[in-house]
Amino acid sequence: SYSFCTLLVVTHLFQPLNKMTLAASSALNPKAVEFKPAAAMKLNPNATPFGGVVKKRIPTPTAVPPTAVGQPQHTTIAGKAVEHKVFVSTPWYSKGIDKSVVQLSSEIEAFHSFVKLDATEIKDRSDVCDVIKSMAQLKWPTSSMVKYGSFAIGTSAPNSAIDIMIDNCNTDLTANDVREAFRPLGVIRSLMCNGGTAFAQVEAPSGVLVNISLHKEVGSEAASKSVSICNHWIDQFPTIIKPVLSVLRQIMTQTGNLEVSTGGLSAYALLVMLFYVTKTFRPTSCGSLLLQFCRFYGKDFNFSDFSLDLNLGTVAKLHPLELISIIDPSDKTGNIASGCTRAFQVQVQLQHCYSALLRWETRDGGDKRGYKGRTPLSGVISHQKLWARSEYLQEVEKREAAKVSTPSKSNFTMEEIDALMSERNETLSYFDIFGDCGTSNGLSESPSSLSFGVVGGASTQQPGAAWSSAGSNDSFDSIHESEELLRSIDAAIANDLMFDV
Repeated sequence: SYSFCTLLVVTHLFQPLNKMTLAASSALNPKAVEFKPAAAMKLNPNATPFGGVVKKRIPTPTAVPPTAVGQPQHTTIAGKAVEHKVFVSTPWYSKGIDKSVVQLSSEIEAFHSFVKLDATEIKDRSDVCDVIKSMAQLKWPTSSMVKYGSFAIGTSAPNSAIDIMIDNCNTDLTANDVREAFRPLGVIRSLMCNGGTAFAQVEAPSGVLVNISLHKEVGSEAASKSVSICNHWIDQFPTIIKPVLSVLRQIMTQTGNLEVSTGGLSAYALLVMLFYVTKTFRPTSCGSLLLQFCRFYGKDFNFSDFSLDLNLGTVAKLHPLELISIIDPSDKTGNIASGCTRAFQVQVQLQHCYSALLRWETRDGGDKRGYKGRTPLSGVISHQKLWARSEYLQEVEKREAAKVSTPSKSNFTMEEIDALMSERNETLSYFDIFGDCGTSNGLSESPSSLSFGVVGGASTQQPGAAWSSAGSNDSFDSIHESEELLRSIDAAIANDLMFDV
């Protein structure tokens, strides 16, 4: 009550002051607003005591209008409605693509074309295999070599290793022998020997890793059988297995779930799992196969109670101590997922992939422009480490374009080249005659024009390293002219044969 009385007194004291202030302001400004009592506000409920009007607050919309997201946007140009296009860029779509035309199946195929080996990479790996075979036969003459794994069945990625088995060595395998045999190939990263067997991982000069398994006796039957089984199933579904395998391998590699040394699955186990889904559900496109794979192993299949058999289907678990049991197609008692300790991580990752890809397929009735992400695979594949691959392919494309623009027609006929070679050989014979009596102003020890090597079956011969001063001026002039002729012939033949090489 004391506070209320104080408030009344203060209001009574300041009321004359408020009236005097308004009177003074009215004298100075005739347009000043006159004070209105509260009763006047009944006429206008939005009026203020000083004659203003309270603006009504416009309520903020709680949801975005349906046309703002996921619907085509249009701009009117010259009286015509032009639809906006959203272009997205990824490492496998480096030149950009209209987001509205991206489909899951077509993107899987584009990604496979992006990561598969080109002709140069295949040739480099084939050359490495040939060198290893020669090295093994030089060290162990009775040995034989068998290629298996991703390179043998044509599913290698740029970061895939080459798997090679060398058997029938007919001798105990020691670390010194293996190191001596393969040291010229490159850097030996790891080496293990057990008398009758050995394993070496070698990094070739091109950066490719090679896994070499060696056996004292014959032991390549299982490797050869696994290659034939994989080729059989790939031939059954040639257009969908390899592209989907490329995507799955990239997805699981970036999280470590496909690294055997850290408890992940092997690439062979992943391939058999893919074969099983393809055989069981018979998908007709890459997109349906990838979605079915992620759904089946991420949500439906129970790894704790069942084993996966490619021939018999889902059976009671044969390896109860293993987290994942996948029967080896070539050995009914073996488990190709033995040692995998990341079963939970694999299952959770496949669940995430299924949810992310399904959102793309069911977004706004098929309109993908409102999807929060560039493309469907961008939601499950990291771009960071793939841009280097994109730059490499762009460089390859530039080199191929340069080859097309370079004329491939030879400047000389074969008869003219034969005539040049005959004249070249005569010149070299002339050098042999005067090789011991030339002048000190003659050729250097190793002129670049004489280091052409063997051309067309004719080998070059190095002239004398120094010429004495006993030769006559006529001889020197002839030798000098022959030298110039030899240089011109070498340059002409080299420039011409570049196209044939």
